[in-house]
Amino acid sequence: MNMSKIFKQAHAETKALVTNTNFDYRATFALVLKQIIATNSQEKTFPEKLLEVGGKLWENYGKKRIYLTATQINEISTSRLAYGDNNNRFYYDYESNKLMRRYKGGRPKVLNIELSI
Repeated sequence: MNMSKIFKQAHAETKALVTNTNFDYRATFALVLKQIIATNSQEKTFPEKLLEVGGKLWENYGKKRIYLTATQINEISTSRLAYGDNNNRFYYDYESNKLMRRYKGGRPKVLNIELSI
């Protein structure tokens, strides 16, 4: 969640608290903002979520990647496409911060699908 969304949420929650009570707006806003930031900092990163799904971490030759099977991609994908394991290789590249797909041993391309994690 970016800072703009965090501040909008903090203002909305503060307004709800202040209208029903006699609290000071600035003090309440500060407390609400601290609480929202603390809860958002506890969210897991995208690579951590991929490892939870069952991805395998690989580090070698100065590269760091998380490899996933087509079955794992199909489970976390919100698209209706169904990838097969025979011709597809999927990995998350830490250096480019992108999910990649290599088809039939060709050049890897960025995988542009929405994920449910």
